[in-house]
Amino acid sequence: MKNTTDTQLDEVLLSYETAARFCEVSKRTMMRWASEGKIPTVHLSERTVRIRRKDLLAFIESRMV
Repeated sequence: MKNTTDTQLDEVLLSYETAARFCEVSKRTMMRWASEGKIPTVHLSERTVRIRRKDLLAFIESRMV
Protein backbone atom coordinates (compact mmCIF):
# COMPACT_ATOMS: atom_id res chain seq x y z
CA MET A 1 0.00 0.00 0.00
CA LYS A 2 1.35 3.39 -0.96
CA ASN A 3 1.54 6.19 1.54
CA THR A 4 0.64 9.82 0.84
CA THR A 5 4.23 10.79 0.06
CA ASP A 6 4.56 8.07 -2.59
CA THR A 7 1.31 9.15 -4.20
CA GLN A 8 2.41 12.79 -4.23
CA LEU A 9 5.75 11.84 -5.80
CA ASP A 10 3.95 9.83 -8.50
CA GLU A 11 2.12 12.97 -9.57
CA VAL A 12 5.27 15.10 -9.84
CA LEU A 13 5.60 16.58 -13.33
CA LEU A 14 9.02 16.53 -14.98
CA SER A 15 10.29 18.62 -17.85
CA TYR A 16 11.77 16.86 -20.86
CA GLU A 17 15.21 17.94 -19.67
CA THR A 18 14.76 16.56 -16.15
CA ALA A 19 13.26 13.30 -17.41
CA ALA A 20 16.11 12.93 -19.91
CA ARG A 21 18.74 13.46 -17.21
CA PHE A 22 17.00 10.86 -15.03
CA CYS A 23 17.20 8.32 -17.90
CA GLU A 24 20.68 9.42 -18.95
CA VAL A 25 19.56 10.22 -22.50
CA SER A 26 19.42 13.45 -24.48
CA LYS A 27 16.48 15.82 -24.29
CA ARG A 28 15.95 15.15 -27.99
CA THR A 29 15.61 11.40 -27.34
CA MET A 30 13.08 12.03 -24.57
CA MET A 31 11.05 14.29 -26.87
CA ARG A 32 11.15 11.64 -29.60
CA TRP A 33 9.94 8.91 -27.24
CA ALA A 34 7.09 11.18 -26.17
CA SER A 35 6.13 12.07 -29.75
CA GLU A 36 6.16 8.35 -30.63
CA GLY A 37 3.73 7.72 -27.75
CA LYS A 38 6.17 5.64 -25.74
CA ILE A 39 5.80 7.98 -22.76
CA PRO A 40 2.51 9.77 -21.98
CA THR A 41 2.70 13.54 -21.65
CA VAL A 42 0.72 16.27 -19.91
CA HIS A 43 0.16 19.46 -21.90
CA LEU A 44 -0.03 22.42 -19.51
CA SER A 45 -0.21 24.91 -22.35
CA GLU A 46 0.48 25.02 -26.07
CA ARG A 47 4.24 25.10 -25.46
CA THR A 48 4.58 23.54 -22.01
CA VAL A 49 4.73 19.74 -21.88
CA ARG A 50 5.55 17.61 -18.85
CA ILE A 51 5.94 13.92 -18.04
CA ARG A 52 4.46 12.40 -14.88
CA ARG A 53 7.10 10.73 -12.73
CA LYS A 54 4.97 7.58 -12.44
CA ASP A 55 4.68 7.34 -16.24
CA LEU A 56 8.43 7.69 -16.64
CA LEU A 57 9.07 4.98 -14.03
CA ALA A 58 6.54 2.68 -15.74
CA PHE A 59 8.31 3.24 -19.06
CA ILE A 60 11.68 2.40 -17.50
CA GLU A 61 10.30 -0.75 -15.88
CA SER A 62 8.77 -1.88 -19.17
CA ARG A 63 12.17 -1.58 -20.86
CA MET A 64 14.10 -3.58 -18.24
CA VAL A 65 15.15 -7.06 -19.20
